[in-house]
Amino acid sequence: AFRSDGEWLVEQLRDVGHDGWDGSIIFDESDNVHISAVDPIEFNGDGVEYYRRMPDGEFIVEDIDSGFLSYAFGTAIAFDLEGRPMITYYEQLEPSLRLGTRIGEDEWEIEVVDEDGDVGYFSSMAVDGEGGVHISYFEKLSDTSGRVLYTYRPSPDGDWERTVIDSLDSLTFGHTGARDVTSLVLDSNGLPRIAYGDEAVVKMATFDGESWSTESVITADEDPLGHIVSLELDGDDNPHLAFATVTNKEELDGVIFYATR
Repeated sequence: AFRSDGEWLVEQLRDVGHDGWDGSIIFDESDNVHISAVDPIEFNGDGVEYYRRMPDGEFIVEDIDSGFLSYAFGTAIAFDLEGRPMITYYEQLEPSLRLGTRIGEDEWEIEVVDEDGDVGYFSSMAVDGEGGVHISYFEKLSDTSGRVLYTYRPSPDGDWERTVIDSLDSLTFGHTGARDVTSLVLDSNGLPRIAYGDEAVVKMATFDGESWSTESVITADEDPLGHIVSLELDGDDNPHLAFATVTNKEELDGVIFYATR
């Protein structure tokens, strides 16, 4: 969906099976849209897919060769300094965080970013002005708990540096449970901030160039907080967050909230 002349227009990108889960969207310098999403195995899908709009308006869809995957684990998309799309996702058959880079027409190079534990859920990614890749993601420790992780690679031939940011202890997983619980952005100095949350709290972590600090944005009142957290920064590096409370898990009703300071 996009807004044109004051009205929202809805456009169908594809209708083959049940694709389009866990989408992430970016725009290139010509305002052409690029999307990562999952065509899940539950509906005979092919796994992670890459969508891009051509100059003539047609959408092209590529399988990135991730292998079969379920929905509900998240994807993230960004461009490297050469303008090539990169997509992160969770590899559930061999639990790990994977990064796919488009190196040619219908050709993707897949690498393992982190395989230390059940890691790679709910990734969010950004690339800085030096080509450094920043990724937030989640490590599942139990059916209700896990850790928020951050990894950084300063250059394509560099090593990944992993940091444990915080723990979450009030999660449920599945269709009505945890989805997109981390969101990473870079400030005007190229330093990362990460918003994340569970049913009890939404928090934000900030890196000042030397160390991380964390703060609570909101704690749950009567209704449990949702797991969908999104963070953006304005031109003055002020944070703007969107998140949800869940009012009915059986029918998946809830309320979306916005917070800033």
